Amino acid sequence: MSSIPTISTTSTALLCVDLQACYYQPPITELFPNLENVVTKVLDHCRTSGLNVVHVRQEDRRSLSPWLDWWDHLHPEQVGDLGVPIPLDCAEHKRGEQVFIKNTFDGFLRTGLHDYLRMKKVKTLVVMGLITRACVLNTVMSAFNHGYQVLVLSDGCGDRDIKVHTDILASYNGYNCIVLEADTFMGLEVVRE
Repeated sequence: MSSIPTISTTSTALLCVDLQACYYQPPITELFPNLENVVTKVLDHCRTSGLNVVHVRQEDRRSLSPWLDWWDHLHPEQVGDLGVPIPLDCAEHKRGEQVFIKNTFDGFLRTGLHDYLRMKKVKTLVVMGLITRACVLNTVMSAFNHGYQVLVLSDGCGDRDIKVHTDILASYNGYNCIVLEADTFMGLEVVRE
């Protein structure tokens, strides 16, 4: 496996993807009961270390989310179950932290996220969020396609199926991102520049 890139206050950002109350529901709460504790610890660590913290949140709107009709067809049991950008209490943004609203599974598509990260000279993204197979995966892919070095915190993410979560992370680990646990990430030296 490749080595982990340098974690630096000038070139690393924590990207919180859809850590929202509407997504942290059963069965995710049962499968990933420590998610809120992990999110709290990672956010505290990044804020104390001086790392950039950025949030993307999903807001599904028929006028802006053209994929919704097809989604409803594929998932008739979830019709009307739309993403609402209300964060989990543990993932509330602090003053000075950017929040981007997205209307797709991709945190970069039409959000301004890439322009903001480029302005901040971010090269490495540390990603945690919900749901692994959907918005986390799509945002990680897009980050990779935009040229970022991507670290994914396995225990800072969750999915409606533990096997899907594990398989996705195993499939992409070392391919276009590095997957590690939050404690491993928090144990890395942060270079203050």
